[in-house]
Amino acid sequence: MEEEEFEDLIKRIIELKVYMEFAEPKIDSSIETNLLRKFDKNNDLCIDGFVAEDDTIAQIISSPTRNGKVF
Repeated sequence: MEEEEFEDLIKRIIELKVYMEFAEPKIDSSIETNLLRKFDKNNDLCIDGFVAEDDTIAQIISSPTRNGKVF
């Protein structure tokens, strides 16, 4: 990743975080650890590329929610 691309990525992450913090109703971006479940190729992103559909995974960061629905 080039330096300009990295700077753009960080800028976008900060803008998203600011939006999430000040949005009404509040967006919950809590972090859940050690949540074990089965991998779902339609909803999950495997960052190392070596997972089978029925493998057990640990979801480290949950999806942000607003009013109980995924944001």
